[in-house]
Formats: sequence, C-alpha cells, structure tokens
Amino acid sequence: MFTSFEDPDLASRARALAGAPAGAFLIAQVYFTLYPLLTTVPRWLFETVRVVLLLGTVIGLAGVLYLCAQGLRDRRQWSWGAALWLALGLAGALACGYLLYGMSVPTL
Repeated sequence: MFTSFEDPDLASRARALAGAPAGAFLIAQVYFTLYPLLTTVPRWLFETVRVVLLLGTVIGLAGVLYLCAQGLRDRRQWSWGAALWLALGLAGALACGYLLYGMSVPTL
C-alpha cells in the first residue's frame, strides 16, 4: 500500500522550512495590530512575542544553512523552486530578526 513513498526533495523541505519564520512574522504582525487596543501590555505577552520572533529567526537561519549544506552534498536536488523557497526562508528569518532587534533595542 505504501511502497511508492519517495523522500522529499530539497524544494519541498525548503517550502516546509519557510513556514516557521512566516508564522513568527504573522504572529508579530497580529500583536502589533492588536496591542494599541490594550490599556497596558502585559510583560508576558511582550516577551512571548520576542521569543516567537527569536525562534523564527533561529529556525529560519539554521534551517537555510542546513538545507544549503544538504544541497551542496547532492547537487542534483537544486532547482529554481528550491532556490526560491530558500531565499524566502532567509528573507523571513531576516525580517523576524529585524523585528526582534526593533523590540529589543530602544531607539531615539
């Protein structure tokens, strides 16, 4: 019944990886949209959003590096789709890192 199972290729693994930073970014955007409605923002909520952004950054960067290393071992798996999804995962991780930096370092 399940004898024709194939291992996922690089593009499908990169597509799955891009979901982590995208989800973290989406949660942060929901927080930024809704926090003006609160009279005071609880500390735990603020720190939870920072942790989610940290996880999105770390998982995104580590995953992209790992999948690039996997792709270097087996160059036949590279395709335009894999490169696109890896670029989107990297962009999402960098966006999460930028938001995390903005929430962590006070600016004038």
